[in-house]
Amino acid sequence: MTRSTYDTVCIFKDIKKLIHDAVKLDVFVGERPTSADKQRDAMIVISMPYGIRNISAIQTSTLRIEVIVKNKSQGVQNVSKLESLTNTIQELFPYTSADNAFCVQLPDLTLKGKDGLGFTIWQLQASMYISKLETFNH
Repeated sequence: MTRSTYDTVCIFKDIKKLIHDAVKLDVFVGERPTSADKQRDAMIVISMPYGIRNISAIQTSTLRIEVIVKNKSQGVQNVSKLESLTNTIQELFPYTSADNAFCVQLPDLTLKGKDGLGFTIWQLQASMYISKLETFNH
């Protein structure tokens, strides 16, 4: 039996650092924290919600980047901050890792809306191609 493994930890570390260095905000992998250890006006969440599809020599996935910004008073969306962060992140792509293990295409923007907790979420989604894998025979 042959099985392939993908170093998703390295992919997330790479993307997390790339985005953090550009926007200087907390970047979380998977989901945002349920209880805030500190007050945040904005944060970023990255994930690969659709898994990795193996198509022979290359694997594909989708990278999701959520830009989460605290609403202004009376629940008004902080559109200028959402737009500024989104534009900064979009300028980072397309992106290829230093070791050419993966690349991320230019993301598309989805306006997701208010989350009911005082924040607004804008979502970016980008196709991702992964070329580096390890195969193990069992």
